[in-house]
Amino acid sequence: MSEAVAKHLLSRKGEILERLSALLRLPSVSTDPAYAPGMQAAREFLLARLREIGLADVRLLEAGGQPAIYGAWNGAPGRPTLIIYGHYDVQPPDPLDLWQTPPPSSPRSAMAGSMRAAPRM
Repeated sequence: MSEAVAKHLLSRKGEILERLSALLRLPSVSTDPAYAPGMQAAREFLLARLREIGLADVRLLEAGGQPAIYGAWNGAPGRPTLIIYGHYDVQPPDPLDLWQTPPPSSPRSAMAGSMRAAPRM
């Protein structure tokens, strides 16, 4: 990572962590129909964010199961294409009695401001 990119990200660290915390707090367990509203909220959050950062053709791709979220940035013609793939759901919170904070939650770790789940082990 270039020094300029690292400097930019560090200057916005609080904002980035808040946005990540907001996403991680959404109760989006994809395997449990009881969490369907949380999955919908996670999709809406990510679709809005992709539009906010300037991606085009932002949409859901239905293929059975939970839809994929798609967005394109074509601002560098002739350059290689980058595909980022990840999941936007969270793990089921059970067993609930092992949590230090009510799930879903995303407390900040004391180590380098990283995000982590908060189960007691």
